[in-house]
Amino acid sequence: MKIIIIIPFIILHGCTSKTNQIIKGVYIRESAGEYSRAWDTLMIDDYNKTTGIYLIKRKTGFIRFKEGVPQPKEWHTEKMITDYDEATGQLTDPKTGRLFSFKDGEVLFGTAAYKKIKSE
Repeated sequence: MKIIIIIPFIILHGCTSKTNQIIKGVYIRESAGEYSRAWDTLMIDDYNKTTGIYLIKRKTGFIRFKEGVPQPKEWHTEKMITDYDEATGQLTDPKTGRLFSFKDGEVLFGTAAYKKIKSE
């Protein structure tokens, strides 16, 4: 009887670990335009492995250009606690409804694509 209980646990743990490897990590994105330049970083880590909740820290640094002259660098930081949906493979921020999708080592957040630079 003990073997029957252990096998589903091993299978479930294996799936969770693979999902963690795909999701967890550091992702970056850069953008530039006529009026600003920005650097965006997403740091995704598991917050509660058993319930599929992930913590996302987003750090954005940007420089505004006023009449072509760069202004002092500004920083913005936010934290989101997200739920993992196994059916869609997405993380959802329940407070804002924002979605994070994963494909080929990238996170799609809105129309922005972030490249993975570090696995956790």
